Amino acid sequence: MKKPLSWLPWRVDSWLYGSSRHELTRAQRSDFLDLALFSAKDDGWIRANETMPYPISQLAGMLCVQPEELEETIERCIAVGKITRHRNGILRITNYETYKLTDRWRRELDKKPLSPSPSSKNKSKKRRGEESKGKRNTPPKKRKGVPKKRNSPPTSPRKIELIEEEIPKGLAFKDGDELRELKREHNDLIRLAGNEEEMGRRGRNRADVLAKAARVRERFEQVKADTK
Repeated sequence: MKKPLSWLPWRVDSWLYGSSRHELTRAQRSDFLDLALFSAKDDGWIRANETMPYPISQLAGMLCVQPEELEETIERCIAVGKITRHRNGILRITNYETYKLTDRWRRELDKKPLSPSPSSKNKSKKRRGEESKGKRNTPPKKRKGVPKKRNSPPTSPRKIELIEEEIPKGLAFKDGDELRELKREHNDLIRLAGNEEEMGRRGRNRADVLAKAARVRERFEQVKADTK
């Protein structure tokens, strides 16, 4: 068994405007979402072990739903191709790979450091305050023969253009979808950086917005290069 996921990325447009709105009732969509999240603990499988399915009464009890309702949802999901029933009645979310993070995104998330706790931030501020206090009490040393540095004029953040290029056709679904999302995010940030009123309303800083846009573009170029 692979390491269970603690969450699943859910595609907003596909869920709100896709076929599920017409294939399943509101209650069945709720039950299917529960089943999909439950399956994330076993790489898309819904089973007691590798050879035995969950009794419908036990599964319904874990999901806090009536057994008859859950059984009806499962049969409907099998009929429309959202769930597959394997040998011995074991269930699996069909096309489960499309519901979870790609390996590339999981590696990116693993690289990101955890945010420091408030207590550690306070300790760092206190330590920096003590260090700066000690420096203020120490007279500066004179350095001979070193010319003074001239103050250079502040530089403005470099201009970053919109991503205008079209996403190449024929890419794998996940790569093309990721490229489109990165392009949209990058261009939204560039437009925000050019709107002082909107940045003020959101409490954003132009330099920070442009810096984030640069990182998104760098990621875009990396994914595009990987698909070649």
